[in-house]
Amino acid sequence: MSHIFDNNIIQHNKLAHLHNDKDIFFCKTDYLPQLFNALKNYDTKVTLITGNSDYAITDSLVDSAPACIVRWFGQCINTDHPMVTPLPYGLENSEHCILGEFQGYGHPGGKLKLEVVSNPPIKNPTKDVYANFSLTTYAGRANVSEICKRGVHITYDVEPVCVHRPYIDFVDKIIDHKMVICPRGNAPAETHRFWEVLYLGRVPIVKYKKGLSSFTSLPVIALDDWDNLLDLEFLQTQYEKVKNNNRDMLKMSYWIDLIKNDGKI
Repeated sequence: MSHIFDNNIIQHNKLAHLHNDKDIFFCKTDYLPQLFNALKNYDTKVTLITGNSDYAITDSLVDSAPACIVRWFGQCINTDHPMVTPLPYGLENSEHCILGEFQGYGHPGGKLKLEVVSNPPIKNPTKDVYANFSLTTYAGRANVSEICKRGVHITYDVEPVCVHRPYIDFVDKIIDHKMVICPRGNAPAETHRFWEVLYLGRVPIVKYKKGLSSFTSLPVIALDDWDNLLDLEFLQTQYEKVKNNNRDMLKMSYWIDLIKNDGKI
């Protein structure tokens, strides 16, 4: 797999460059009440971009949007409203948002992650499935952890709390496995881990849910039940089916073009 240069790696703050204060508005989800109030009498059709938050976009939130908003691209989607298109979490932001740090914080470790996934180590995997996540961000991860313990084909590196190790060590572990288990975290959506795994050329394993459906055409294994993790033959079959799926959605340019062209996935 050819790597994707860092200017085409997905980071949400890059979309703030599309904000023009006229017909495209970028807003951290936390501040939507203020934006909706400002736009309540606005008579220009607006495309809205939201994210940088663990707050979900729900049916009730969409119903509260001012009439001028006709297209909505957002992270953490929990609605099937036709106006709304899910945006990927991508990598953590490495730079503050150009509209202000309050609209999107640049994480201290973001630059290193961007550098590594833009030019990942090249090696063939020697193992099948990797489990590396903490149990602190979502209670449901404890059940996934217990299932992983029972899988002899699963490399188990789950921690009760978040343990900060050198990022390159974490990357080396991912690269050494074909598939990486990616349970949801604090937000009811995919995680940054999901996208890191894809950028490193490996296949994330998730549990299917609303908001992820737009991304399952990528090289992703979406399970109906976490117990499927224990069936290595099933996982290997799914891996062969999805490993060469189209990767266009991994490019920042794909999402910028989609927003500019007011399109749907």
